[in-house]
Amino acid sequence: MSEKLIDYIAEKSCRYPSDLLLPENSASILRIVSQIFPESFPPCDWSASLSYLTGRHLFFQTSEAAKDYYIKYLIDHLSKCKVE
Repeated sequence: MSEKLIDYIAEKSCRYPSDLLLPENSASILRIVSQIFPESFPPCDWSASLSYLTGRHLFFQTSEAAKDYYIKYLIDHLSKCKVE
């Protein structure tokens, strides 16, 4: 797949890449990310995309580890949105 992960998520969620940073979009993003086969994007793309989306410098050895991390991150954002 030649498309970048962040562009893929933005396109599937009908949002701009910058909108993916907003916690209120976590539920729709979570549905999309849950359906992505980790191997569809290389670990370096997962690492770069998730570094941008989380605001942290991240590096993943495997795409599966990156996907698992992002799902947990999105779930955490969902719980914070419900509390506030």
